Amino acid sequence: MEKVSASEMQICKLEQCTGCFACEAICPKQAIIAVEDEYGKTIPHIEKEKCVKCGLCTQVCPVQKPREIRYPGKCYAAWTKSDYDRENCASGGIATGIGRHFIEQGGVVFGSKYTGVDELKCEITMATTMEELEDFKSSKYVQVSTGDSYQKAKEQLDLGRKVLYVGTPCQIGGLLNFLRKDYENLTTMDLICHGVPPMKYLKEYAESVTDEKVTRITFRGKNDFMICMYRDEKTEKNDVPCYRQHFYKDYYYEAFLKSLTYRDNCYQCQYAKTQRVSDITIGDFWELNRDTLEHHYEGRISEVLINTPQGENIFLQCGKYFVYEERELQEAVAGNEQLRTPSTPHPDYKIFKDTVKSHGFTRAVKATHVKATIRKNILADSRFGKVLRRIKQFIKK
Repeated sequence: MEKVSASEMQICKLEQCTGCFACEAICPKQAIIAVEDEYGKTIPHIEKEKCVKCGLCTQVCPVQKPREIRYPGKCYAAWTKSDYDRENCASGGIATGIGRHFIEQGGVVFGSKYTGVDELKCEITMATTMEELEDFKSSKYVQVSTGDSYQKAKEQLDLGRKVLYVGTPCQIGGLLNFLRKDYENLTTMDLICHGVPPMKYLKEYAESVTDEKVTRITFRGKNDFMICMYRDEKTEKNDVPCYRQHFYKDYYYEAFLKSLTYRDNCYQCQYAKTQRVSDITIGDFWELNRDTLEHHYEGRISEVLINTPQGENIFLQCGKYFVYEERELQEAVAGNEQLRTPSTPHPDYKIFKDTVKSHGFTRAVKATHVKATIRKNILADSRFGKVLRRIKQFIKK
């Protein structure tokens, strides 16, 4: 992939670009292409010889033309009634349940899946069947490409089909600007996002931990926070990963959780606030007071923010799939920092960025304090570490 300097960025400031690529999707001359900057981040680049200076790219850029955002009208704690989805969904299974409703109604769902055959690739694609919907399950802690999903969503909307589009807030903002008009048959759902690392980082890391050709990765396993890498696209229940590690022992996962590896724009995200850009917002309901729930449940619970009448109508139509209880909005906001403010860069963020340019992802992470954290976690989880903890507890008593 061609590399460019920051000076060639023409649509919005490089450090603010979200990588939604609404500009690429709208360009009538295909004069905009995706390139990598010196840090491996994908950004749009205008091929000057093709550009006719129509200005559409800046008109649809959600950085240049921010979308309207709204305070949620209602907040729910919710989880799926499906035992299968409880086992296989990263959180409460809300996106899957609502997706099923759309497909039952003859509609389509857009969500993220791994699409690479010979390489690790993740993009937003269209599902028209329940089987295709299964591919959208599981969290993807990486920048997901929007591909041609904006164009395909518009095609389906113009045909009159009901469309559910699920993505990060910046991807929703890009879609809405690309469409340039409101559609009654469109429902948007955004994920509460901490930030996204470039796909280049995940590819490099996969190559460093396994000799297998990884084409699919699962974060947040069934019983624990786990990263599992797979060598093919198959999704059989019993397939065996070629790499598997707990988050606190894994460099990629730990760096992600410690806010070390996100795109620059994530640390100044215009969507990291209580007001939302989509019809429905979903995420983990951290710090939920489960003792006050009418229905006792120990599994994963989602917070569902209803931001528009369209969102409320759709969610209530899907009530048969969920157990849900209304909660105070402030409870959800208090437990999720990204409903208040963007992520704060790790103290070693500059060290990481300076190193990743010349030495790649793994060396860059190991140049930071994340390396010491991983070593400490591995030691603490070893037999020696467990014995040491017991000795310390004994001395303390």
